[in-house]
Amino acid sequence: MCVLIKVNYLRLLFYFFADLERLKELSWQVRNPLIALKSGWQVEVSEKGGVRLWLETESLSNAAELRLIFNDREISSTPHRKINFDKAKGLVEILFEQLSREDEGSYTAQLRDGRAKNQFTLVFVDQKFRQTLALANEKLRDIKRKAGPYFQDFLSWSVNEDCELIMKCKVTNTKKDTSLKWFKEGVAVSQVVYEQSSGVSTLTIPQVTKKEAGSYRAVVSDGRGEDVSTLELLDDEYDKLLQQLSKQCAMSASPLRIQSTAEGFKLYCSFKYYINYLKTSWYFKEKGIDQGTRIKPGSSMQKVWIEIVNPTENDKGKYILEMFDGTETHKRYLDLSGQAFADALLDYQRLKQAAVAEKNRAKVTKGLPDVVAIMEGKSLCLTCYIDGDPAPQIFWLRNDKELIDPNLYTVTNEQKCSTIDIHKVRLEDSGKYSILVRNKFGSEAACVTVSVYRHGEKPPANAVEMG
Repeated sequence: MCVLIKVNYLRLLFYFFADLERLKELSWQVRNPLIALKSGWQVEVSEKGGVRLWLETESLSNAAELRLIFNDREISSTPHRKINFDKAKGLVEILFEQLSREDEGSYTAQLRDGRAKNQFTLVFVDQKFRQTLALANEKLRDIKRKAGPYFQDFLSWSVNEDCELIMKCKVTNTKKDTSLKWFKEGVAVSQVVYEQSSGVSTLTIPQVTKKEAGSYRAVVSDGRGEDVSTLELLDDEYDKLLQQLSKQCAMSASPLRIQSTAEGFKLYCSFKYYINYLKTSWYFKEKGIDQGTRIKPGSSMQKVWIEIVNPTENDKGKYILEMFDGTETHKRYLDLSGQAFADALLDYQRLKQAAVAEKNRAKVTKGLPDVVAIMEGKSLCLTCYIDGDPAPQIFWLRNDKELIDPNLYTVTNEQKCSTIDIHKVRLEDSGKYSILVRNKFGSEAACVTVSVYRHGEKPPANAVEMG
């Protein structure tokens, strides 16, 4: 029983002291009331670059007082810094038309309203201050920039469906005398299009090469001021352009097609245009194709291809062209089998025979002048070079009739060369002379007009004078 009474006594004693502490705290709060805070210090930057520091408490009476302490020194309103105190709203604010580095520090608002009081501190230093100062200065520069003509849209680039590079900007607040100029590495760019009504200016590059890399600068100006926009098309940004361009080029790729040639098959894919940044790989029956004596890959500004020399039945199958643009793989396919293979092989054989015939047919490799002139009584020598396998037959003609009189004409035939000599030409020897060469693969002729003139006369102006 004694133990139970002792425990209850201790518990009552604990509650007594706890209540006593609460009463003492309430008594202190009654004697020293605190002004309640609604919103602590906030930092705002206006569109015009002004900075506002503010806090809000409960509503205060007209008798309320404010002391503002900046870095342990009481401050008041100045032309640079305005202090407002709205007692009814409990609003304290500091307004800076243009924030400066001298404004970095701690701000303490000490408030008193009758017996109630409180103080609130803003530590406005280091990163928080630097970020605010930078943003305010940026807004101020923007206001100053927009006092005259300025860039509504700064220089940027894009790649269109035709794989063209488009550099573009847009200016506003312009007048009739406003000028817009572009520069690359300090040199004026003349191919720029500027629509003054819309303010849009563009530079179109139909085919991008390494020379397009560099620093671009656009300047808009008039009597009110100027604004500048820059675009660094270098390093990572240029690589980004090539990747985007490669992607667009790959998307423009045609289906795989086949072209028969005298040497074999040419499998090709056409582009708006092709750049080496777009990596290509060829596959046959799902296996990579290695370059060799029979396999010859190639490319141009509009195509990539692979040549298959002397094709056989073993070249039937499915071909794949893979194009990697740096992030994505694009594919084109061709099933070269069945009738498609048979038709291509037939075309190849026909073209091969035609190429052999063209190579071996009789031909004139070095012909005669169009017109020659020679004085009456002199001898005329005409030489022509020929080729063909087998060696061609050779005929000399005058006015389309073969020359056969050995007393008037001497014909000398050597390997790949034939010469005709006309002895003591007469006026009636004037006319059209020709050489005709032929073998089983074909024939060819070359002609010359011979003009014979008398002593004392002048040869035709357009003739090559002989003798």
